[in-house]
Amino acid sequence: MKTEELQKVMSWLQTTDLVEVSYNQDKKGFSLCLADGTPAASCALPASRYIPVSAPCVGVFQWSEPGRPRKAEEGALAAEGDILGIIETAKGKSAPVKAPADGRIAHLLVEGGAAVEFGQPLLFLES
Repeated sequence: MKTEELQKVMSWLQTTDLVEVSYNQDKKGFSLCLADGTPAASCALPASRYIPVSAPCVGVFQWSEPGRPRKAEEGALAAEGDILGIIETAKGKSAPVKAPADGRIAHLLVEGGAAVEFGQPLLFLES
């Protein structure tokens, strides 16, 4: 689901008397909540124990550089700064996708070879 779509869901949530909405399909999904009058944007994407790992630039996402083993598998542990994938840009350069914190890889959101946008969540770490 794209960021714009999630923002529409968060805006809609604020107009209802619901306090939480969850969506799951094939072990992937999200949960949005309103807590103590806090706007949905403050607590969006799964729950606070999940840390999104987002695309640092626009390009084509790959799980590893050619010839290197894939490190990011659901359930695997990651340390802050670990390279979990790369993004190949239009200029032929690659940008690393690094773990922002220590955690366990909880949910993979994209496939290798997928076009990604800046800031798009690629996976979630569980702290």
